Amino acid sequence: MPTDAIHSLQSAARHAASHIARGHTAGRVVVYGTDGRKILDVMIPLGMEPTPEKQPRPAVGWGFTQNGATFGGKSVEIATSRLSLLRVLVEAPGPLTAKELTEKVFDSETDEANTRYHIRELKRELKAAFPGFEEELLEGGAEGYRLKLRR
Repeated sequence: MPTDAIHSLQSAARHAASHIARGHTAGRVVVYGTDGRKILDVMIPLGMEPTPEKQPRPAVGWGFTQNGATFGGKSVEIATSRLSLLRVLVEAPGPLTAKELTEKVFDSETDEANTRYHIRELKRELKAAFPGFEEELLEGGAEGYRLKLRR
């Protein structure tokens, strides 16, 4: 068995023991096979510190739940009526016109003027959520609307 695998096993046993039996220190790792025979029996050196648990990687980019949005793992205040609009813009490979956004996001009763209202409000919410971002986060023109803050 490679030395790093034994070291990982020893460290994991030391870590598990510190949580299961507080105040006690694990001294050995014994592994038995399914047939009941001993496969491995190694000591855990005194003073061996458990390998620190890996910290989760910080979230990158946009995340969505049913009730909200996050960017980089931090909550972003967006009205629930505009979450679908934001999500479509995040996932869009290129700019989308107001007509395309209306069709993808809203019901058949919503017109393009109402979609443009939601776009303006989304721009306002994004600006409030990212005050240090100097550029326009959501830009629009004749070719459509495009979210600049994507990752």
